[in-house]
Amino acid sequence: MIGYLDVVTRNDNSFLLRLADLSLTPLRVAYAGKVHSITIRIFAAIAAVVLLPLTLLGLAIKWWKREEWRLPAFLFVNPPEIDELYQASSCNISQGEFNEFLKKELARAHHLDTELGPATPGSWRKFGETHGEYNQTCNDYFRDDKTIWPDKQPLVIQRLGTFDRFESKIVDITADFLRVFHQKPVQIREETLTMDELKMLDDLHWKSKIGEAEDSANEKKAAFLTRSKNSIRKQLEQSFPRKNGQYDGEEALNLMERNVKPSIEKSIKEKCDLIAFTSEDLYTPSLRNFVFGVASLMSRVGIWSKARFGDPKQSMQDFEKCLIRMMKISAHEFGHMRGLPHCTDYECNIGGYMSLPELDRRPLTYCLQDSAKICSLAKITLLEYHRRLLKFFERFNERYGLNCDFSKEVQTLKGRINALQITA
Repeated sequence: MIGYLDVVTRNDNSFLLRLADLSLTPLRVAYAGKVHSITIRIFAAIAAVVLLPLTLLGLAIKWWKREEWRLPAFLFVNPPEIDELYQASSCNISQGEFNEFLKKELARAHHLDTELGPATPGSWRKFGETHGEYNQTCNDYFRDDKTIWPDKQPLVIQRLGTFDRFESKIVDITADFLRVFHQKPVQIREETLTMDELKMLDDLHWKSKIGEAEDSANEKKAAFLTRSKNSIRKQLEQSFPRKNGQYDGEEALNLMERNVKPSIEKSIKEKCDLIAFTSEDLYTPSLRNFVFGVASLMSRVGIWSKARFGDPKQSMQDFEKCLIRMMKISAHEFGHMRGLPHCTDYECNIGGYMSLPELDRRPLTYCLQDSAKICSLAKITLLEYHRRLLKFFERFNERYGLNCDFSKEVQTLKGRINALQITA
């Protein structure tokens, strides 16, 4: 068409000239298409060589700086001490007399506890009904010979696994919370262990025990320890971890009791309670399912996992959600270490969890029955205990630079305080 239009505009009407122009038309169109294709290829090459690397570099820089961009720097400033919320009791009356006083306090506010609804399929209460779960009253707890009086030994927290600075900050805040919630001195070990190092420490433990038996020429004891070591080692190799990467929480407790707790008590020169935060997913053979944590009253050792609590680096909301979950499970597991079974009657933190939604629905505080047990151990009145908890929650966001919603906890604590101080 280009050649034909060129011909008709000319004065020369030669038929041969018209044919010549028309014969060149396909060549002109083909040449124009080739130039267009070459131009596209040139721009694509420039984009691949220049623009794509620049885009990838920008994304890499954004990913590298994502932590500072998502979470403010003041989050990592150490907050003021909370000594005013944890003070040793100066009460000099006997434990029995103090427990009777707690019972009178409990009678004034016990009606404020919210009873659990009916057991539903898949809930912990439904599981507990078929596995012999029972509710422990204050009277039961006060009569329990396993309870240790006084309970003044410190709680030591051990990091077990890989922790970045966000997760380490969660450990620090949780330690402050435990100090106020359980009215106990809390220490955090700077040293971090892995599960593999925990198994290596177990090898050293058995080697030392067997060596002591051989040095004392006690061949029978050395042979027995050797068989025990081989049996335990075989079991660990088969199930620690499982093929899906989960670790047996009960085996982890045994390893900590044998290898970690004695060395800590030797270094601080006193008895202690030991709880480990771990980054690994846990399970127990008895439940055949994952668990958030495991604890032992007799050995006073516990462990809880952050594996299913979300990634705190993603946003401030994820950080706060992970933190609250850690606070709940830590208060729960440490309660078991102090002799408290699962609460089966009231909405309470020490109640069992079968799933993450069930954990999120639980309150952060204990019911009054279980709070009285903590007060008995610390020799602090229920009124003063709730006042300290209220101050902690009211100052929490200002202290740590967060925006956690503790409105339900504050409302619950204020209601209890009003009931407790009526005749105080």
